[in-house]
Parts: sequence; C-alpha cells; structure tokens
Amino acid sequence: MNTPGREAVACNVVCGCETARGYPWLPLTRRTLRLASRGFGMALLALLGIVICLLPATAHSRLPEWLLFVGRFHPLILHLPIGLLVLLPILHVLARLCPPGALRPAIVTVLWLCAASTVAATVCGMLLSQEAGYDGVTLHLHRQFASGLSVFTILLLVCESEGEQLEIAGAGWARLSHQAYRVLLPLTLVSLGIAAHLGATLTHGSTFLTEHLKFLGKPVATAEVSKKAALASGPEETYASKVAPILQAHCTSCHGAEKAKGGLRLHTLSAVLAGGDSQREENAPGVVPGSAERSLLIRVLCLPADEDAHMPPLGKSQLTATEIDTLRRWIDTGAG
Repeated sequence: MNTPGREAVACNVVCGCETARGYPWLPLTRRTLRLASRGFGMALLALLGIVICLLPATAHSRLPEWLLFVGRFHPLILHLPIGLLVLLPILHVLARLCPPGALRPAIVTVLWLCAASTVAATVCGMLLSQEAGYDGVTLHLHRQFASGLSVFTILLLVCESEGEQLEIAGAGWARLSHQAYRVLLPLTLVSLGIAAHLGATLTHGSTFLTEHLKFLGKPVATAEVSKKAALASGPEETYASKVAPILQAHCTSCHGAEKAKGGLRLHTLSAVLAGGDSQREENAPGVVPGSAERSLLIRVLCLPADEDAHMPPLGKSQLTATEIDTLRRWIDTGAG
C-alpha cells in the first residue's frame, strides 16, 4: 500500500482538500480556513467599531500616555498595508499565468496581512489624531476613507475565502462572494489612493504633490515659487507679499488650517498674532509687533539646530538667513 508522499500532502494543504488519512496533524482544510477568516474578520470589525465609537472625530479625548505612545506608530505601520495592497493585484495577474490554485496560499496570506495591518494602522491613526493639533476637514476625510479601507480589506478576506467554494460546488453564495471580491478589489485600491493622499496632505501640506509641476509649462502657485517672488519683491515688508509665502513653505504643514501642533497656526495673520498654547500659558507672545528680539517666533528660529525647541525640527526644510531677516524686518516694522 502506497503512503502519500510529501507532494500529495502539500497538494492537500494548498488546494484545501480534507486532511489526508494518516496525517491527522494537518488541520488546515477549506472549512477551517473559511471559519478562521470569518472569525478573524468579525474580530477586526468589532475592534474597529469600538475604537470609532470611543474616539469620535469631532472631539479630542484625554487618553493615557501609553495609548498616545501606541498612536505614534501610525506612520510606521501604514506602509505595510500600502505595499501589500499594491502587491495583491499583481498576484492575481500572475495567478492567471500559473497552474490553477498555485498562488492561492500567497493571495490568502497577503489578504490576512492586509486586513490586520490596515486595521492596526487605522486604530493607531485614530489614537494619534487625539493629540492636540489635529483637526479640520482633511483629517475627518482621511479618517473616513481609512475606516472604509479597513472594512474593504476585511470584506476582501471573507469574500475570497467564501468564493473559493466556487471551485468545488459552484454554490450561489460562493458565486456571489466571488463577484463581490472582483468589485471590492478596485474600490479598495481607489480608497487606498485617496486615503494616502489625504494623509500626505495632513503631513506635508496641500501643495506638496503639485509643488514641482513646473515641467508642464504652466505657472503653478506653489509655496516655493511664492517664497522666491516674495524675497525678490519691493522694500515694503507686508504679511501677504513676503511673510505668508515663507511661513507656507516652512511652517504651515504642521501649523496650518488642518494641523496645529501645540495649538499654533500660522496660515493667517490673525493666527500668527494669536500664538500657540505654550505662548499663551507662558505669556511669551509669538510675535511682538515692533520687537523681533522679544518675539518667540524669531527666538525659536535662531536656536541651535540640535535643541528640541528649534523650529523647524531637524529633517524639515530650514529657513535661510535671508528669510529670517525678512521676518525680523516685518515684525520690527509693526507686523502689519
């Protein structure tokens, strides 16, 4: 009597057949895989729903420090689901060139990792958004699309495991799941692109993507172009013509309309004069009209680059001596 070899056992596992006799340690069958996918998907949906309910987008919650620490992992984790979701359609294209079922283990593995990492990135992002300085329409849209993306990845996992039954019995539910998967995949990729763009806007500012479109031969109103024009303009030191372009180029990605680190916004003249949380608490105005030396804005710009209070932080585009001098003259002449 012939004993099944390793190739036969591998085939049973890969194709999802029932466990071969004599190999009771192979629990991975089609049925267990479907049940595991359902349970895993429901657990992720429950976690996502709880976090959404506990951390509303319209108000900041006072979270323990350890939860805020977990939220800081959002920029690190989010790159994993992005890469996996880009890999997924590539695997489907390659699957058409391979024997039937050959790449299914890889696709299933990627789907499990996609669902888990997308929910993890979304949860961490919601924790991060509870820190002071995150607000505005862009944040709310980013949160909604990220949540939708998480739901889509979970549904992809469940639909793939249910639709796999189509190869066996051609059941109606399996056929519906298979068709739903084919519709959900492009929707998921579109949601990924929108969520990623909104996240980049929050981090780098709204002009980050279009800043280097000069090659199209059309004038583009970017922060860099506006800044150079401001520095080359006439002697009058006005906020609109000289100061605003500098702040937009270096500061408003963290201190703007959509994001206000430390409660400080620098996207309008009134916001610049109002200052941030620490300036109001310490009675140290960010801008003192007529005195650049007493203005905290100038002091933090001139601190050594390795000091924590130096602005912009290391890694960000630093102001030149000419730009700082422009801000000094604007404040000394009344900050008008």
